[in-house]
Amino acid sequence: MGLKRVIYCSEASVPMTNLLNVASILAVSSRNNARDDISGLLAYAEGTFIQVIEGPAQAVESLMSRLADDPRHRNMRVLGTDLATDRAFNAWIMETPKVRPEHAAMLKTIVDGCEAPYGQALRMMLDLFHSSRNQQLNP
Repeated sequence: MGLKRVIYCSEASVPMTNLLNVASILAVSSRNNARDDISGLLAYAEGTFIQVIEGPAQAVESLMSRLADDPRHRNMRVLGTDLATDRAFNAWIMETPKVRPEHAAMLKTIVDGCEAPYGQALRMMLDLFHSSRNQQLNP
């Protein structure tokens, strides 16, 4: 079965320095993404979100519609989409400097890359994903 992958950037409209906001996004997204077979990575730094999502095309399109109406962010712009036969992201992870201070420099580079071509943004997100997974598996 084919998978759809999308990367988008947006500006936060809620203070993400508040860990309750981070926890709220993490809890709701984890539950919904597991239900909808969505995987990927949501990164946040310096007022900017960048997210890659992948899953069944209909589920990804439905999530993108919900995200477009989400008041926690604004000025959403899609960097690109593609189709895949295999997942590049086998889980869903959220990263912020508050959650993982050791990733602060990488997160800044990634959110600065919101103007980057799709392929470059995807490579940066994959690097962060693998770094995060390695830290979770080897604390």
